[in-house]
Amino acid sequence: MQKPIKSGPELIEEIDRTLSVTPTLWWLGHAGFVVRFATITFYIDPCLSDLAGRTRRMAAPLAAADIRHADMIFATHAHPGHLDAPSVPFSKSAEARNWCCRKARPIPRTRPGFPTPA
Repeated sequence: MQKPIKSGPELIEEIDRTLSVTPTLWWLGHAGFVVRFATITFYIDPCLSDLAGRTRRMAAPLAAADIRHADMIFATHAHPGHLDAPSVPFSKSAEARNWCCRKARPIPRTRPGFPTPA
């Protein structure tokens, strides 16, 4: 398994310090990315846990519990590699908004902080 170049607090600090007029991306492995644009930080398909039956090619650069700076979290669809239940509600970011595509409707709406567009 490959190791990320930066990980943990060092990566979070780099993301937080990045202020750019164009979007900046960090790959989280599989289909996951962190995008920073101006002062907004959002996560797309954050799959940070090790799921049974899935082999990671790269170690997750972040632990879900360490992320406190997410403004938005997007899941493109309800496949475990894109909507990773242990990672999505990771957010200790009280202000984070979580969004899923329409096909992810089977996710219970009772999960706090996890609205699904109507």
